[in-house]
Amino acid sequence: MIQLLMSNEVDRMYFYRKLARERFICEVGEGEGGIITITSEKESSLRVKLARLLMEMWIIHSRKNTIVEMIKKHYYFEKEHDINTILELIFERALLWDGTINELEFQEKKKLLHIILLEMDDNTPLDYQACISRYDDLFHEIMISEIGYAIDEWKQEERYQHFIQSVRDYITNQPVKSDVLHIVQGKQFTFYREDGYTYSNEALKEKISEEPLYIVGLDENELNLTPILALAPYRIYIYGHDPSEAKTTAVRNIFQERVTYKRLQSFPFAHVE
Repeated sequence: MIQLLMSNEVDRMYFYRKLARERFICEVGEGEGGIITITSEKESSLRVKLARLLMEMWIIHSRKNTIVEMIKKHYYFEKEHDINTILELIFERALLWDGTINELEFQEKKKLLHIILLEMDDNTPLDYQACISRYDDLFHEIMISEIGYAIDEWKQEERYQHFIQSVRDYITNQPVKSDVLHIVQGKQFTFYREDGYTYSNEALKEKISEEPLYIVGLDENELNLTPILALAPYRIYIYGHDPSEAKTTAVRNIFQERVTYKRLQSFPFAHVE
């Protein structure tokens, strides 16, 4: 049995909505003074899930305005659009538990989770508002870092989108030089002509050297995207096992409707592992 004290009705309603949305398998009862009792046959896993939910609630619901003020005060953002973009990234990061953030950042986030778990270990109901107020200084310290990470992520995405657009603009102004290019995924793409012959690295580098790819900031020794720009095909077929692979995603973002992804079994030439 886990007990929570939520005297604020807005907090309780938010908590109940989150419970319903996350489809927790448990029984919930409410007593006098806003004490919520939660029981489940799998209490150990329930504790961790509840702690994560409360941590998300702490960041996304209870201290949203605090984070906004920190963005303004410490990072000098004033435009509402910019602040909302940073907030969204912070909230997305608060929901990540699958290894998509690095270990250092993960350890920072776990500090808040451990606080809640420790409070749950007490024999008295976890007083939600008292808990988050007691650790305001630590929350402030962690959120300063989180805001910084979110801003870095935003700026990286902006730079990436600018690069993608510059490459799109480049190919728009270039004539088509071949009808079809076949590509097989791997650590490095393998490129095939229409007749099934493989382009050697030497042949690709010769083609690349003929093009002013420095305009879009690409190194001529890069042999995944630059060959496609140099060969300038009308249609691109990519074969492999992972349609969301990073290089493949970049090619699809740039060439858009000119790209078709197929499973490796559909490769029309010699068998490829």
